[in-house]
Amino acid sequence: MIKKIQILIILLSVFITASRAQKTITKTIVVGSVTRSYIIYIPARYTGATAVPLLFNFHGSTLTALWEMSQCDFRPIADTANFIIAHPQGTVFNNETHWNVGGWTKGSPSDDLGFTSALIDTISSEYNIDLKRVYATGFSNGGYFCFELACHLRDRIAAIASVGGSMTPDALTSCNPQRPTPVLQIHGTADGIVPYKGADWTIDVPSIISYWTKYDKTDSVPTITNMPDIITTDGSTAQHMVYLNGNNGTSIEHYKIASGSHSWPGKWGNMDINASKIVWDFLSKYNLFGSRFSRNTGINDSILKLNKIEMYPNPTTGKFTISQDTDEAEIIITEISGQLILKTQTTKKDTNLTIENKGIYIVYVKTKYGTTARKLIRK
Repeated sequence: MIKKIQILIILLSVFITASRAQKTITKTIVVGSVTRSYIIYIPARYTGATAVPLLFNFHGSTLTALWEMSQCDFRPIADTANFIIAHPQGTVFNNETHWNVGGWTKGSPSDDLGFTSALIDTISSEYNIDLKRVYATGFSNGGYFCFELACHLRDRIAAIASVGGSMTPDALTSCNPQRPTPVLQIHGTADGIVPYKGADWTIDVPSIISYWTKYDKTDSVPTITNMPDIITTDGSTAQHMVYLNGNNGTSIEHYKIASGSHSWPGKWGNMDINASKIVWDFLSKYNLFGSRFSRNTGINDSILKLNKIEMYPNPTTGKFTISQDTDEAEIIITEISGQLILKTQTTKKDTNLTIENKGIYIVYVKTKYGTTARKLIRK
């Protein structure tokens, strides 16, 4: 009898472990009239009981989502830190997969900003995502696109990290952040694909750092640390520059890889640092309101009021209420597909609304402090 119980316990343990194993799923969504694909990674620790961060990981030109997932790998980190990873697939332009960032991609019809926004809506409707902690990283062209997100999807992306990327002159000219944004840049000085010193089609890395330090109002002089040259045979060394004390507790950080190539440190190229670990350690310090860990770094109480928006009951059978601390707000409700359902202005603290049809919706509340989004389920 005892032996049978032991066998049952073992079988139950195997069943529980299998049911909570990591999941890698390829999915598609339609943005406009274009079918777009992405690979999503769900760590074994995810249960849906609590909201978890979402990390976007964008591939470079000519590459794929699958390549990015395997080569610029965050899966072991996600297994420990419990966050979901989305690996979007770029479209083909001039016979190459790409992200639309101006410069050499000028003329591309790809709505990659709309694709990313739709992915946030879709993934947050299927999983319990902390919408204050949506991050973006990417390699090469994917790094360029992270800056596009910081400039134009500012109310949805908390922080970005670019590895071997930069900004095109078009991107820099049109950039409109409107919110202090933490930025990490990892780049080799001998990068033969995206020149560290720039070219007519790409901005030099020091100018990128200067733009964001000035925008975030960080210290103008960085704290500099020379990283240990652990692997002397890789032909490069790493220097870490940190610009502290930005608005809302933000910082700008730069790993300058002396003699470094177009690479993902820790995977190939410089082996003294681990880019994936560094990226996550940096991004995870922030949410949409700035630093997650300090109230003494310039975080404005008015920014934190964005946290106090409430929506109830949720799920709802039709009628629901939005409560917010400001005197004026714009409320926008869309379907998961992005189709607009309602757009209204309110001057009330409590706004009563009704959704007629069953489904899952995204409710955006725009105030003078910024924009927040909530998932609404109509039963």
